[in-house]
Amino acid sequence: MARLTLVFAAVLALLSGPVPFAGPALALTCETVSPQDVFWTFQDREETYVAALGAFSDLRKLRHDRAKDQVIWRATFRGHRAGDKEFDVPFVAEVEIVQPLWTAIFGPGGDTDALARTLPGQTGIVYLEQRPQGLRITQDICRPMMDPNPASIRPTLRCLRGAGCPRSR
Repeated sequence: MARLTLVFAAVLALLSGPVPFAGPALALTCETVSPQDVFWTFQDREETYVAALGAFSDLRKLRHDRAKDQVIWRATFRGHRAGDKEFDVPFVAEVEIVQPLWTAIFGPGGDTDALARTLPGQTGIVYLEQRPQGLRITQDICRPMMDPNPASIRPTLRCLRGAGCPRSR
């Protein structure tokens, strides 16, 4: 559990829907991943992450950074960090949300407001990057920002506690 802080907060944000674009169709293959795979992805990074279960609210767009091909949002995250046995430690934080547009892959015309339609109303597990400027989450091209599946809670807790968290790759 080296750098991964125990935080479980119900999170509203599922970005696994289709990415609308105007341009040629490209083949993109993404592996199906388990909660253990997701844990190890973040555990193996240099940055420090907080695992949380919760939901986002008060989503607001800050800017469209065309130079970096991304949209930056801000939202309030409300949920729980992991306690001794459950995710039961109250947790509230402002989070910067980075939504890459990947126009180099998908072509121009991406829906920059897709996040505003899909994030609110979702609850699940997220990994929030701890930075000097505050918490941040970045959308991945092959994974939603949030795991809304209730069946992922127990495996994630086991991983956070350092017990029963096998690597599949």
